[in-house]
Amino acid sequence: MMSESKISNMNVEDDISQFLLYRRGKKFVCDNPTLQTIFPDIIFNKGIAKKRLAKLLAKFECQCFKQDFSNQHIIRLSNLLDDEETIAIALIKINDTFGSAVLEHSDRNEEGIKQYWIHEVCKSGISNRTTEDEILHAKTRDCPYPKEFVPATQSPIPFIFEMFKHYIIQTGGNSSWLYVDNTQPQHAIEALVNLYSKKYNYKVKQINKHFISMKTEYPVYTITDHPMGEGKKSKKTPKQKKSKKTPKHKKSTPKKSKKSRPRQKKHRKKTQSKK
Repeated sequence: MMSESKISNMNVEDDISQFLLYRRGKKFVCDNPTLQTIFPDIIFNKGIAKKRLAKLLAKFECQCFKQDFSNQHIIRLSNLLDDEETIAIALIKINDTFGSAVLEHSDRNEEGIKQYWIHEVCKSGISNRTTEDEILHAKTRDCPYPKEFVPATQSPIPFIFEMFKHYIIQTGGNSSWLYVDNTQPQHAIEALVNLYSKKYNYKVKQINKHFISMKTEYPVYTITDHPMGEGKKSKKTPKQKKSKKTPKHKKSTPKKSKKSRPRQKKHRKKTQSKK
């Protein structure tokens, strides 16, 4: 029985808020001024407090990863945020459905090259697929739930991948990696690999006893301003090389005399302007 929590009107339109928190020195900042309104609990002294942010992520992961909402989990996430290789956090709110993920710039493959890694991908809260049993089981793990819910009709996960893709391209990257925990049940592994492959175009690259590493390539875009959620970049089309124009020669005229013969101007080759 859902005595304390109930789902409200299912016909409410989705109200979508998305935020990219990116590293600036030891702090995380966000260019979207409505962050404080949507997630006021993570703000302290007009800035983003990492410990409060870790607590918010732990709240989400308690539901989606079926973990306990514990101090140990909050400390793990706090250490992750303190790590300089953690460069961005995605936060999405669609009604009372939430999405979160971490973007890391590290050499997880131990190849001597840092890559962009997306992990801690999480969808929590209430959606049109959430069952009463799922809510009851979450409450046994002390996962915080509001008393009333406005469910979403779409998932926040595609917004996370799109947001990170634009950020990676803006910072000069052309690909991203993610990994699937290889220690979970086989049916769960196959479902995740299939989802990331078909929906987000990730391909399996490496498999070990702990993780399955997957990678996707991004198209090359022109260098234009592309803030999150505003405007779109256009794909570059390959430049066709123009054939060099050969200098046109003037028609020869009969020679009058050496004295009256005008000097012929040298013709310069036309050079293509760099675009």
